Amino acid sequence: NLKLIGNKMEILVESAARKGNGDFLGRTKCFRKVLFPGHQDLVGELIEVDIQEANPGGLRATPSSLF
Repeated sequence: NLKLIGNKMEILVESAARKGNGDFLGRTKCFRKVLFPGHQDLVGELIEVDIQEANPGGLRATPSSLF
């Protein structure tokens, strides 16, 4: 996952994150979990994100644009 930091990736937004702190959960084409700040209207959408952090459980990103 560390190799992905700094890259842009397309993700499918699945749901609000469990912790309910304004983060949402998406998945890459290879099913990696990505947490990012977002809003409910994005669920079901494909968006592009910039990967900021990586850990064994997944990735943290910021949205860069909508597809």
